[in-house]
Amino acid sequence: MLVCEQLQAGFDKAKKRYDCRVKIATFGVGDFVWYFIPRIRQGLKWKWQLANRGPCRIIRKINDVNFVIKKGPRTREEIVHIDKLSRYHRKVPPQWRHEVAREEQRAENVETAVKERINEDDKDSGMLESVERPTSVATEFK
Repeated sequence: MLVCEQLQAGFDKAKKRYDCRVKIATFGVGDFVWYFIPRIRQGLKWKWQLANRGPCRIIRKINDVNFVIKKGPRTREEIVHIDKLSRYHRKVPPQWRHEVAREEQRAENVETAVKERINEDDKDSGMLESVERPTSVATEFK
């Protein structure tokens, strides 16, 4: 039992040290990120090889640590862990500009459609209020 207790104490201490150093990364849907994929290529030293691929776009969040990303507008989706992602700090990448503009246009169209629908509903409710309503039978006998 003494050995198990010593091992558990060592694990707890290591976890506490790790948790102090770790920084929680938060990404939202639509954010651009770098995807860490180390590759070994023949004839090149590892330190001269680019380990990050991207920029990739986050399509959806599965849970706190797993995300679905796309490497390009026409590529398939991949499920990746948050440890493999780092934030992309530049403007929208050229290969994604058309896609982002199209999404913004869709959002704008939805917004205008909702506003038009609200205006129509306001007009309809105003027409109903202007119609004369019959008095109830109970108020006529009082």
